[in-house]
Amino acid sequence: MKDSLAMPDGKWSAGSLRIASRTMSVGDISEVLGIEPDRSYERGSLISPRDPDSRRRDSTVWIRTSGLANDRWLDEHLAVLVRLLDGRQEALGRLAGDCEVDLFLGFGSESQGGCVLPAALLKEIGLLGIDVVLDLYPPSPDDAEEDYLFTPSSTPTPRSDPPHPPTDPPAPPAH
Repeated sequence: MKDSLAMPDGKWSAGSLRIASRTMSVGDISEVLGIEPDRSYERGSLISPRDPDSRRRDSTVWIRTSGLANDRWLDEHLAVLVRLLDGRQEALGRLAGDCEVDLFLGFGSESQGGCVLPAALLKEIGLLGIDVVLDLYPPSPDDAEEDYLFTPSSTPTPRSDPPHPPTDPPAPPAH
């Protein structure tokens, strides 16, 4: 089943929750959020630890990846990260004053490529109050055939099924 859901060869995607702060440490961020990072860098640490003369970081950087392989669809990475943040809106609000918080997404393709970000998932991100950064790696003009450069695709890349079941919006509160 996994093979039927993987992206076509030549395409990749990745996603992470990224938090940067000039005032908070990695430990402080982890404590507020209740999540440990996969990678982190403290403010003042060397950018290149092998070079003692390299610049020092001006911010703490805390990163939690989606944990998915890079052959998974971009919206799958995004959905995992949104689920990770379920119930943590208050913690995100506390971080907002001292940190820059975003969902950092990368997408690359050796040919024409694209992805779909479902409206329901985008709504959930909006409710979290987090920015989304898209880091795109399209093919260079030398890598693409002329048809791909000048003829837009009328259909997105086909998928065998959605990345997660659709959810109904919550019912409005009773008055």
